[in-house]
Amino acid sequence: MRSNLKTYLFISLFSIIASSTQIGAWSWNTSDNVLPSVREDLDKEVAAYRQQVGNGMTLQERIIVLDRLIGNYEPLGLNIAELKIERSRLILQDKQAQLRNLEAQGEATKLYERGVGEYRSGQFRDALETFRIAERQLPDDSAIKEVRRKLEGVTPILEIETAQDFEGKIIRLSITRFLENDPKRALNAIMYASESKVNRPELIRLQRLIEKNHPEAEMPARPRGISLVDYKLQATLEAIYDGRYLTAISECTDVLDLEPDNVLALTRLGSAYYAMNEKDKAKNIWTMALQLDPSNEVLKKFLYGTDRGRKVETRR
Repeated sequence: MRSNLKTYLFISLFSIIASSTQIGAWSWNTSDNVLPSVREDLDKEVAAYRQQVGNGMTLQERIIVLDRLIGNYEPLGLNIAELKIERSRLILQDKQAQLRNLEAQGEATKLYERGVGEYRSGQFRDALETFRIAERQLPDDSAIKEVRRKLEGVTPILEIETAQDFEGKIIRLSITRFLENDPKRALNAIMYASESKVNRPELIRLQRLIEKNHPEAEMPARPRGISLVDYKLQATLEAIYDGRYLTAISECTDVLDLEPDNVLALTRLGSAYYAMNEKDKAKNIWTMALQLDPSNEVLKKFLYGTDRGRKVETRR
């Protein structure tokens, strides 16, 4: 009985002490219990962030830094409400900027397409103004910038060339190939014009402009007394017999760039594709050629003869 009484008194006394004394437990849920050193670390990082902002951080860079600060210090119980508000505001600004950029890209794309149509039709001054407007929409777009720069070289030579005769077409072709980064075919067109007795002073200036922008490009070489087209057609045939089919296709394409209806170029182009086992493509090309020259016996043989053996003209 006395032992039970002692146990009861001991339990009662412990309960009174426990009820009158709060046992301190460390809490990370309120900023009051955060270690001062942790708060100092955050203050230093925020100060460094503010300095970087003053030096010109982008929106995306600011959002990344704030994400890191919030992710590191919010679990430690620090009050980072202002940082979260700032991040939300920056995210909204970034989305708005992206939307404006998409709108600018859409507008710039329309302007780019309009400018291409203008220079292909020979309206080089109008095309230059269009590309300048497009560049203001997307000042960092390298493609727009490059075409604008080249047009600034073209327009002092020729502002407009819309004639539908041979001279107008060949000059437009040369300029278009130059603007579309194909200097080899641009120079091909100039040589072809010269062989065709086109006496335009602009051609010499255009040649110099192309060679200045593309030092690696050279006027096509061919033996004296042989035209550029004839030389390339013969080079095509030689390449097919030598098994250099991609070279043959390239040479044929050069000819067709100058003379889209050249039946012999189409015939040999089909032969190159046939030799590469692209028979359907070859037959489509030969069909196009036969429409241009319905009495061509070679094309009829290639299209309607046996599929066995090589389908190419006899080597000269």
